[in-house]
Amino acid sequence: MIGPPSAVDPVAVILADMEMNGRSRADLAAILGQNRATEIIGRRRALTLQMIRRIHREWQIPADMLIAEYDTAAA
Repeated sequence: MIGPPSAVDPVAVILADMEMNGRSRADLAAILGQNRATEIIGRRRALTLQMIRRIHREWQIPADMLIAEYDTAAA
């Protein structure tokens, strides 16, 4: 029997998508705003549901890959 998939780090997913698709921080900032994009990539802020929905809609990253809890610098 196969267990549940291991938790995926949402920030790592975003960074991998950016690398694979030639996207920049500016592209993420266009979705989230400059300050929010910097805070997310720097792990100073967690993704909100609204951010997850925007990234999912704009970049077609599966939302279930963005909802996992992850450590932030503020934690």
